[in-house]
Amino acid sequence: FGGWDGASRRELMSKGSAYQIVRQNVISRLASGVEQCTSFSGMTGVYAWEAAWALFAGSLEGADGKGKGESMYALGDKRCPQFGTCVSGTRVARNNQLALKAWQDGIRALASGDCFAAVLAQRKILPQLTVPLIQGTLREAYEVDPKGGAALADGVVEFAEGWAFVAAILPRLALCNASAATVVRDNMAITGAPSATTFVPGNYRLVKTTLESLYPCLSITCQDIGGMLTSQGVQIV
Repeated sequence: FGGWDGASRRELMSKGSAYQIVRQNVISRLASGVEQCTSFSGMTGVYAWEAAWALFAGSLEGADGKGKGESMYALGDKRCPQFGTCVSGTRVARNNQLALKAWQDGIRALASGDCFAAVLAQRKILPQLTVPLIQGTLREAYEVDPKGGAALADGVVEFAEGWAFVAAILPRLALCNASAATVVRDNMAITGAPSATTFVPGNYRLVKTTLESLYPCLSITCQDIGGMLTSQGVQIV
């Protein structure tokens, strides 16, 4: 991280912890819960899924989700006004609402020993964990694009944030299409100290179209991601 300022380092570490380490722990616990179900240990599976939700939501959201959290749930609520994906009349992200519904369905299935229903719920949750990370990637790609929103950016911190989002989903992108994942990585990765040649600027549209080509494999749609909005509510195409 030589040459990066304190804000950039903070974003890399905090977002890396929440969206790579914690997110992977969530995914692992969901898988463990299903495995426990198939081993006739349904209530152990329920505990695994409840622990997964606790990690996903964090400790600051409160029972109604209206608190100011720091985990993945908070990311969805932060991005939904920027992409028009909040539940109508609220500041709750649609992906959070859908994830919660699938989580509750899965827990009931595990408790009753319905392993097939638990698997279906798991498959509904995983795409919702990806939505705000795609949104974050798109926003930061736009903000570092000289032909996009670079004039409004805070500085190098957007590059750091963008890489933190991409790093969390890059393995999943590569499973869908290794060549497409390489395009996204090459346009978003941090490759050295900040300089005019460190990054590949001007490729927001390339990142966007490449990610969109992977949406079917990721089990998400353009409607799930929404359209990025300016602070005045104008959609950025």
